[in-house]
Amino acid sequence: MNPAFFSTSLGTAGTAAVLALNPTGLVALEPYTRAAAWALLAVAAALFGILVVMALLPRRLNWAEMGSPVAGPAFATIPAAMMVIIAAVISLEPQSVAGGFWWWSGLLWNTVGAALAVVVTIRLFVAAFAHDAFPVERMSGVWFIPETALLLSGMVAGRLAVTGPPRWIDGLVVVAFALVGAGLSLFALTAAVFFTRLIVHAHVRETGAPAMWIMLSPLSIGALALHQVGADAALLDQRLGSGVEPVTNLLALLLWGFSLWWLLAAVVISWSARAAAFTHTPADWGYVFPPAAMTLATVTLGRVWDSPAMQALGTVFAGFLLVTWVTVSVGTFRYARGSG
Repeated sequence: MNPAFFSTSLGTAGTAAVLALNPTGLVALEPYTRAAAWALLAVAAALFGILVVMALLPRRLNWAEMGSPVAGPAFATIPAAMMVIIAAVISLEPQSVAGGFWWWSGLLWNTVGAALAVVVTIRLFVAAFAHDAFPVERMSGVWFIPETALLLSGMVAGRLAVTGPPRWIDGLVVVAFALVGAGLSLFALTAAVFFTRLIVHAHVRETGAPAMWIMLSPLSIGALALHQVGADAALLDQRLGSGVEPVTNLLALLLWGFSLWWLLAAVVISWSARAAAFTHTPADWGYVFPPAAMTLATVTLGRVWDSPAMQALGTVFAGFLLVTWVTVSVGTFRYARGSG
């Protein structure tokens, strides 16, 4: 079993999270977008459960490959899917983590997901640092998934801090900023190596255009996470105070700008590949969650900055996302049926 199959749950949950925001902003469509979001979220949760059961079966998933530069990063799709599922639930039903049993369940879920994300990133980077023969030429865009999982964990921790018991607030705010900081820092390090890799070694023609899209995930989620943890800290009025929110929103907008640039670059590369851009494997889900993350960031920040242009762009992104999700889902179903 390839851990990359968890990207099906990740991409579907990401699409659900976009629909949960009602990207069009039209009040009349609100009930329909929410219903569609719940439906896709149910599909994502079901896919995740099935894949977990399959992964736990004997000799189905080789966990020793977690330190592999090729297969290792794909393991991060597991905690990333966990985080997007709970983030979508919180977006659709904010009161679902408003204390009591469900809050503790959310905390446990986030703790497990964050711990797994940390383990994956540590295994990967320790392998890169410790082994002289680490093949950097095999590094692809999949390396940006572990950072995305860390950023998502930080976002969820911030949300849990807002609704949790008072004695947990300080700790969760610190954890939220620490995870976001770790994710952004690792993203910067990975991006530096990745850009060097693009220049020194042949890349896109060997690994396929989907790898180019995956870098959108930490960029867009990073922008969203900066806004979210800043807003949560301001809402809680902690020691950082409300002054942190304008700063994080400005940083988020700057990061969003680079996300938009990378999106355009990925489109050009995919267009040049034409039909070869689709691999007809689970790798094609690289076209789904990264644009979903970009759409989430665009719609959210567009509303924060009261920008009609950004909100309109988010609506366009959402339309393309739904078409892409359907296309990739059909392709994955055919691939699974053919390989089975």
